[in-house]
Amino acid sequence: MKLKIRNRLLLFSLVFMIGLLGCLTPISAQAATTTETQVVTFFNGSDWWTYNDWWYQMPSPAYVDELGNYFVPLSVLHDAFGFYAQETSGNTVTVRSRDHIIYQGIDNVCVYINNKAYNDTAPFRNEQGVVMVPVARYLSALAYGVEVKTDDTYPNGFLEITRRNQTVNLTRLEVNKYMQMVTVYGKDYGGKEIPARYMICSTGASGHETPTGTYRIRALHYTRGSDPWYYFANSRCWVQYCTQISGNVCFHSVPYNGYGYATLSQTGYNALGRKASHGCVRLLAQDARFVWENCSGLPVTIYDGAYSEVLNQKKTAILDAKLPYTTYKNDLISYGVQ
Repeated sequence: MKLKIRNRLLLFSLVFMIGLLGCLTPISAQAATTTETQVVTFFNGSDWWTYNDWWYQMPSPAYVDELGNYFVPLSVLHDAFGFYAQETSGNTVTVRSRDHIIYQGIDNVCVYINNKAYNDTAPFRNEQGVVMVPVARYLSALAYGVEVKTDDTYPNGFLEITRRNQTVNLTRLEVNKYMQMVTVYGKDYGGKEIPARYMICSTGASGHETPTGTYRIRALHYTRGSDPWYYFANSRCWVQYCTQISGNVCFHSVPYNGYGYATLSQTGYNALGRKASHGCVRLLAQDARFVWENCSGLPVTIYDGAYSEVLNQKKTAILDAKLPYTTYKNDLISYGVQ
């Protein structure tokens, strides 16, 4: 039995070294479901709108007609959702997402949604010459949740538009070493780049700093569905889901002291959110798996960074939800990496 284990260690060590030399086939970047919910809010009579509680100004105030239809400037559909949204030839409004197209003449009740005609609310040009479009109708057609609300703070009412669990095409990653956070970005339904996933990490400790710069990452992969364990001979530790950043610097799980979930490093697990590695970017096993399976071929920018209120909120939420070491390890033993 000892001989078999020793041979297996040597085999995995050899395979990992070959992978770093570029002999393994990388998998390609994938589409993924974002955990970030888009919430855009327009306020009746106000030229301010919010995107996930961040405030932005638009060229004309939101307008609500006597039938309760909300109108906003056409340009805001691009600013808020990333859609192609322009006045095109023939005094026509055109709004296009990744999968759908809407066009409608200004002051014309006939709207074409994916080339099917309907009679509905017409866009118009206001006194300032700004084209105003019926935002609720358009966004409903594009599969967003639309809800009119009122509360004590905004008694005149507001329109809340949401999109949850949407599929995004992943585009890039960022590692903020100051915050010890990784952000994965993707283009959403409208083509707008949004955060798709936030992850706590541990980059290199003092004397083992993770290099800054922009790199093209690739998952070190035997074949699809293969065993994701790797052995670092220099550190004498096992990891899972290793994605090469540059040279020996990789994304991977928290180290294990042996080949098996029961050997998960308690020190490494508890250190997530602080600098602790030998230069790699350590992640929770489920996050390392996400990068390994979905992000190969994407650029990653690693930078020293600075304090970010958004990242601080995300980091706090992740740490608050982080399981105690023993519970997390036992879950791995019972269920593997979910």
